[in-house]
Amino acid sequence: MDAVLTYDRIRDDSQTMPQDPRFNGDNPFENLANKREPTQYDVDQLGLRVDWSLNDNLTLHSITGWHDGHDKVNQDFDGGTVTGAAIPFAQLHTLRDQEFEVITQELRLTGAFSPTVDFMIGAYYLDADLDFSQRTTNILQLPPAAIVPGLSCAEIPGLRPNPGLGDALCQFANARSLQAAGEKAESIAFFGSLTWRPTAELEFTVGARYIDEEKKASNSYFDFSDRTFDDEQPGFSFDNEFDFLSLPSRAGVAYSVDDSWDDIIFTGSASWAYTDSNRAYVTYSEGFRSGGFSIRSARDPSEAAFDPEDAWQLEIGFKNEFLDRRLIANLSLFRLERDGAQFSSIIPLPPGAIPGTTTIINNGGKSQVQGVELETMWLINERLSLAVNGGFIDVDNKKFSLPCDVIDGCVTATPGVLDPSGTPREFGGNSDSRQPEWNYSVRLAYEQPLGPGILNANVGYKEVGEFLLVNTGGGANQRLFEGNYYGVDAGVAYEWALNGGDTLTISVFGKNLTDEEWKEHALFLGGPTTGFQGWGAPRTYAVEFTYNH
Repeated sequence: MDAVLTYDRIRDDSQTMPQDPRFNGDNPFENLANKREPTQYDVDQLGLRVDWSLNDNLTLHSITGWHDGHDKVNQDFDGGTVTGAAIPFAQLHTLRDQEFEVITQELRLTGAFSPTVDFMIGAYYLDADLDFSQRTTNILQLPPAAIVPGLSCAEIPGLRPNPGLGDALCQFANARSLQAAGEKAESIAFFGSLTWRPTAELEFTVGARYIDEEKKASNSYFDFSDRTFDDEQPGFSFDNEFDFLSLPSRAGVAYSVDDSWDDIIFTGSASWAYTDSNRAYVTYSEGFRSGGFSIRSARDPSEAAFDPEDAWQLEIGFKNEFLDRRLIANLSLFRLERDGAQFSSIIPLPPGAIPGTTTIINNGGKSQVQGVELETMWLINERLSLAVNGGFIDVDNKKFSLPCDVIDGCVTATPGVLDPSGTPREFGGNSDSRQPEWNYSVRLAYEQPLGPGILNANVGYKEVGEFLLVNTGGGANQRLFEGNYYGVDAGVAYEWALNGGDTLTISVFGKNLTDEEWKEHALFLGGPTTGFQGWGAPRTYAVEFTYNH
């Protein structure tokens, strides 16, 4: 019997990643947030794996896991100052505090019925508990014509002109809220598989898994708004902007819900080693993602629930070694179909509502993805190697529609104007994908003994096609495409061999040497001007020293 116990501890106190406010345009690396955004991330986790050989044919495997995590994030979601031109949020600040604990246990019994037939049976259990709280303070703003046509901001009770832009935009008083939410999840699964090798070259596997999941969620909001602006109060600073729990409050949306889902999914594969260094294979697999509840939903409790998502995939591939195993060339073709894919919509709430936004998780329609991937590695000689990788996918998203209420709150391109409730929003009928439609990379590496050590050098080039970086629901105004960029990385390293087996390495390398600009993430909050975006690192150089003893 072998037993391995691991313990991990993480303590991370840092700032939220740099962000560029959307209302100010595309300005990489310019952060206009008007406050510090500290984060706290603490994790303790244990893992225990036991492998017990019961006899020559049976082995029992046990994997036990425990994870206890806590994170606290103070964030400026509008990405700018209260004097900016973002609509509808001039300010959206949050203090999120959540704890997550999960315990998992898996038992597997593996063995053989005969020299050609293996089996595996097992069970899996998960128990997870999430406690979530968030304090929010936000200031909405709109053009005066969208509120009361013909009046200035000062003439509309409870409003003020934008401190930087005047009557071009009218601001509502601070909305301050507290959300307390949680979710408990319990999942049980039973699974098994059979593997048959009729010859030394052929192998067939079939398997099945039964999944049963139950979730319970709760949510409640409390409003601490007092029709005033924080930044006009004596002694106000962003260090104490969330100290509003002593103010009078009123209760908002509150609910407690539960549901359960189950499914049986299957898998199967076959492989053929038609030579000692070449193999063909085919695999079929199914996937199931249970339904659940959006604990960030802030309106009617019926909007919290979402349905399961199903998928299946078929893959055919070849794994090859040529030229006396100096050339590796692997090729795979795949088809993936998804039904009811889960996606989120972030919807701004009007003045007078308790929080700043509500997050609804919807189920989409059907989508089909077909693709091909190529992976090669060529050892040209003892010193020089070349790696070439690439892929291409074709996506077909079927059309479907959902009411505007759960997509964008029925807002239109005209601030303050809403479509009638129930107006359908059309989706699909396109090839949008979160993966690049194509990508390839080339890397050349050289190694040469030199003096008392080894010199290594490499240079790489990569290029990716267009992909859908973010889609938060509200049509073209909340969809952002990225891609069609390339990058060049290079590095040189020298490793000295020291006495006693020690080594000293000095490395000089550069990333994104062509100084390309691309977005790594973005968030829209009710339109194209509210929210933020973050960028990939610019041209970066580094020198690294490593000593191994």
